[in-house]
Amino acid sequence: NRINQALQQRGVSGAGTPMPYMRHNKEIDINDVPPDRRTHLGMSATHLRINKETGAVVSILGRHLRAGENDPAGRLRIRVSAQTLQMLEAGVGMVHKLISDGNSFTWAPGGGMAFAKKVVIDIPNTLGFNLKHRIIGPAGGFIKHIEERTFTRVFLRGRGSGFIEGALGREMDEPLFLYITGTNNESIEEAKKLAEDLVKTVLKDYIQFAQMTKVASGPPITGSNSKYSQQGAGI
Repeated sequence: NRINQALQQRGVSGAGTPMPYMRHNKEIDINDVPPDRRTHLGMSATHLRINKETGAVVSILGRHLRAGENDPAGRLRIRVSAQTLQMLEAGVGMVHKLISDGNSFTWAPGGGMAFAKKVVIDIPNTLGFNLKHRIIGPAGGFIKHIEERTFTRVFLRGRGSGFIEGALGREMDEPLFLYITGTNNESIEEAKKLAEDLVKTVLKDYIQFAQMTKVASGPPITGSNSKYSQQGAGI
């Protein structure tokens, strides 16, 4: 299936047969966990980190079943395999920790270990407003500004982002959001504040756009003195 094909292309086993040299195996159903955590669990970098810290090997089985699909044996799940029970329990523990707390640890979509935060973009994606490009800026300039100032990585994800999730083979079925990853909490918090400032500026632009086009809009917000206001968030 598409999920296993995507993972195999990135070097992650999705085979259904337990590894013969692993004495202990446990499968964990992840079909219905929140989409962002399901994506993290499908990342090869997450599997590599679990292996590095516990010695357990992680693989993906089945496929994500949407509402109404009935295939109990084919549900998306993770298999944790290990040579000892201690390794198995440690690996399973890391998987459950990520399921229960998506910020407990994560990896940037491109690779390295990172802390992470998300900033939801609660702005209607109205025809003619071009929300995606107002967020990222000319040639991605607004995103690059945040990254260069804070030494983080910033990704636009969710519906309408164009970001294809490796474990899903499509955009994440969540409202548009900025996903920020970095090597420490201080840089993450600074980037989060800049991202929130950017979203407020774009919201102000949307309210003006909505008033001009007679689209229903929310209450006005106060102006911002940010870099984004000075440049203008439109293209």
